[in-house]
Amino acid sequence: MGDMVCLCGKAWGDPINMYTQEKDPFFICMNKCMSDRALRPTGREVAEHNADMTYGIGKRVWGK
Repeated sequence: MGDMVCLCGKAWGDPINMYTQEKDPFFICMNKCMSDRALRPTGREVAEHNADMTYGIGKRVWGK
């Protein structure tokens, strides 16, 4: 499917694999970024997230 990037700029590799929309980190990010400006991550947090190549929930790469 490829990468998905939420409005805050966080990217996920092929996120809709094993999660429902309610639990998917991409949709959680979208809800936070669209609801309250105070919940939005900083540019530095976004960059750290996108540079994290560790497998796991909310990480940049979703599997091997």
